[in-house]
Amino acid sequence: MSFITYAQYSQDLKSIVREAPMWGSMTDDQREVLEVMAGSLAHIIVNDPNTFSQWDTLFKYSEVIRNKLQSGEKQWQEGSVKTVQATGNRLAPKDKTVPARTG
Repeated sequence: MSFITYAQYSQDLKSIVREAPMWGSMTDDQREVLEVMAGSLAHIIVNDPNTFSQWDTLFKYSEVIRNKLQSGEKQWQEGSVKTVQATGNRLAPKDKTVPARTG
């Protein structure tokens, strides 16, 4: 499939996610993870569903938020970001603080 086809599916999936009722109450990192995951899902459904790297991306990004929620915000700010950066995760926040979003 072409990049155009991938982009259309990716943007459609992202639009669906952004229109969800809880989107406005999510933090920036939660939103970003969902958008990255939508892009990975688009790769899987448009290109090759047997590409390990796309499935691995889904797992890694969901694990970022899972770890944040499991360990609490303070530990997330102090530890998980460093761990993510050390493993080469490109979407690790540059700033360790996550500002609260309102609407």
